[in-house]
Amino acid sequence: MIFEKVMKHGEWRWQPESLTWYFPAARYAAEYIMHAFPIVKRKDEDKWGDDRARRFILEIYDEMAEAMRTGTVYKMRLDPPPADPRCSHPPKEGTQT
Repeated sequence: MIFEKVMKHGEWRWQPESLTWYFPAARYAAEYIMHAFPIVKRKDEDKWGDDRARRFILEIYDEMAEAMRTGTVYKMRLDPPPADPRCSHPPKEGTQT
């Protein structure tokens, strides 16, 4: 059963029992929360033919969980990455960089 596998690996173990009853794994909670945005779902389905935002977020969640499970570094999909100088405004006149 999925619940035993999840609890064995320790994911989600620090949550209140009432929460783990409804969502035996953190991924289930993330998936449930994504259903709280029906407008996003509707617009994605109209434009892309599927619930693209939910699918994308859950794919990233799975990649991060796998990195944590295996002890590897998670590589972000963002390009450019956060705080990349290519995304910044030019320096103001009279300031040092």
